[in-house]
Amino acid sequence: MRPACTPSTWGAEETLQFRTDCADEGEHWSYVWLVVLDGDVWVRLGSKAAGRVDCNKTKPVTAIRIAGQEYPAVEMVAVAEMGVRVATAMGEKYTIDI
Repeated sequence: MRPACTPSTWGAEETLQFRTDCADEGEHWSYVWLVVLDGDVWVRLGSKAAGRVDCNKTKPVTAIRIAGQEYPAVEMVAVAEMGVRVATAMGEKYTIDI
């Protein structure tokens, strides 16, 4: 049985991992910080991680690991209009965030 996907309960989590599978690199798991806003998980990717998402063979679907569970089919979608809000939440949650 697959664990229930409950993003609204993951606010205290520090990181999640997401999987990419790119032709020139193969499978790779990346760690990223996360915030939960309005019951959804948001991450902010650096250029290297964003590049991996762009070349991922299964884009926009990936797998994530969070809170000791793995979810094999999660859609990653860029939402530019959330940029400022996510950045603000990241800065509040992670005091070393720039």
